Amino acid sequence: MNKLYQLIYDALSSPNEELGDRSKYIGSSDLGCPYQTYHNKKNGAQPKTLSQLLVLRRGEMVEAILKKAFSNCPNVAYQKEYQHPEIDYIKSHLDFEFFGKDTIGVLECKSIGKDAPLPKTPYQNWNDQLNMQMGLSHLNNPTKLIKGVIVAINITNGEFKIFDGYQYNETSFNKLVQRAQKIYHAIQNSNYEDLEAIQSPICNYCQHKIHCPSFFYVKNEEILDLTYLNDIVSEFLQSQIYESEAKQTKQTAQQAIQEAFNNYKLGICNIDGEDIRLKKVDVEKYSFNEKLFKDEHPDLYDKYLRKSSYSYIRVQ
Repeated sequence: MNKLYQLIYDALSSPNEELGDRSKYIGSSDLGCPYQTYHNKKNGAQPKTLSQLLVLRRGEMVEAILKKAFSNCPNVAYQKEYQHPEIDYIKSHLDFEFFGKDTIGVLECKSIGKDAPLPKTPYQNWNDQLNMQMGLSHLNNPTKLIKGVIVAINITNGEFKIFDGYQYNETSFNKLVQRAQKIYHAIQNSNYEDLEAIQSPICNYCQHKIHCPSFFYVKNEEILDLTYLNDIVSEFLQSQIYESEAKQTKQTAQQAIQEAFNNYKLGICNIDGEDIRLKKVDVEKYSFNEKLFKDEHPDLYDKYLRKSSYSYIRVQ
C-alpha cells in the first residue's frame, strides 16, 4: 500500500481523544438507534475504507468552520464534557456551549452529505441528541435557563440551515435517560432482544443493516442471492445519484430564474446562438384536506376510503 495512503488512513482511523473511550459510556449520539449502538459497542465497528473515513470526518470539518467563526466570541466552550451526576456512564460532549448571565446556549452542528438536501425539519435523532445535551447541561447548571440550536451545513454546496427555539424539557430528557440506561444494561447483559431499531437518514450507511429488524432483515425469510446482478444493481444505484444531482441542479436553477423574473411575465436568453423564451405562468391549485375531512366526517371518510396494495423493490 502506498505510504502516503497508509499515513492518511492511520491518522483518520485513530479515535478522537477528546471523546475518550466511547465503549465505556453512552453518549448523546448513541441514542439515535439503540440496536446500532449495542452492536457497535459490543462487537466493535467494522474496518472502514479511506473513502468512508473521509466522509465520517466531514462533521469535524463543519465543527472547525464554526469554531473559527466563534473564535472571537467570549464565554464559549468547545467539546464541553458533561456527565450525569447520578449515572456515571451517561456522558455527552457538546459541540459548542455559550455562557450568559442567566442563560446557557447549546449548539449542535450537523454535516449534510453531498447529494442530500437540507431537511425542512430536524431529524428525530438530531432532536434527541440535542435534548440529551441540554438535559445534562441543566443538571450541571441548575440555576440557568438552557436553550438549544441545531446548525446544519452542506460544505459541498454551501447551503446551511438553522433550527432554533429549543429549550430544556424534563419529560423528553428523562425518556432519553431511560433509553440510555436500557442500552447500557443490554450491553452488560449481552442481550439486545428488547432494544428498538430506529430508522434514520443514516440507515444506508449502517454496518448492521443486513440483520436489522427495522431496515432489512425479516425473520425466517430466506435471502435471495443476486450477486449475478451486481453490475445491474450498481448501474441502478449510480443512476439514483445522477437523478439526485439533476434534481438538485434543477431546483437551484428554477429558484434563480423565478427570483430573476420578479414582477415580469416574459424573459429571453440565448444559449448556443439560439433564443430561449421564458414565460411566467400563474397556476391555481386546489388540494383536498384529507386530515380535516377525516376529523369532521369520519363516517364518510371510512365509507369512501379505498385500500389497495402493491410491492416495490427498495435498493439501499
